[in-house]
Amino acid sequence: MDRRKILVLSTLAAVALIFCVASISHAFKKNTAVVIKTLGFPSVGKTSATIEVVLIEDFQCKNCRIFSQKIIPKIQEMYIKSGKVRFTLVPVSFLSGSQMIANAALEVHQQNPGKFFTFLKALLNHEGEIKSADLVRLARRMGNIDLAKLEKCMENGCHNQELAKNLEWAVGIMGSQFRTPALYINGAPGSTYSFEAIQYQIEQILGGK
Repeated sequence: MDRRKILVLSTLAAVALIFCVASISHAFKKNTAVVIKTLGFPSVGKTSATIEVVLIEDFQCKNCRIFSQKIIPKIQEMYIKSGKVRFTLVPVSFLSGSQMIANAALEVHQQNPGKFFTFLKALLNHEGEIKSADLVRLARRMGNIDLAKLEKCMENGCHNQELAKNLEWAVGIMGSQFRTPALYINGAPGSTYSFEAIQYQIEQILGGK
């Protein structure tokens, strides 16, 4: 074999090796769990749960709404009630009209944390555009919420700084892949399209315990 052929084959082998290493590195980075600190975010479930499921969503995101309506109840029924999963929601606001809703939700959480997910369910069941009067009416149904303080919060954006930090936090985790909804199971990315995929990932973790 002449030197030219050897050089060509060596170059091709080197390129193949680089591509292989890059592919492995990318896959490893993609599947590597990230450390997610959720203290202070709205949560439900036992603090001693083996698994923490974290959902990042914008309240004006249509896919977030579908996920919350169709998949969260299944996670609740199968894993949160049994104490196996603790569920945490991280509200972010980057879509038009979502900031007011997110402020209302976070204010409900601040005033009465136990009412947050009830308020969220009411939001999801609301048909059509959500106005400030709708948010006040939904909060009134919750009970034990200072409605005057809630209205002032929506008007002044009292949780805007918190929402900005949430968004920065979420982008920091996802980088250029930022999207909503985004799901993490013990820090590893999870499916936002299929409960069965989420179930499989959770069962894999439980099976390893």
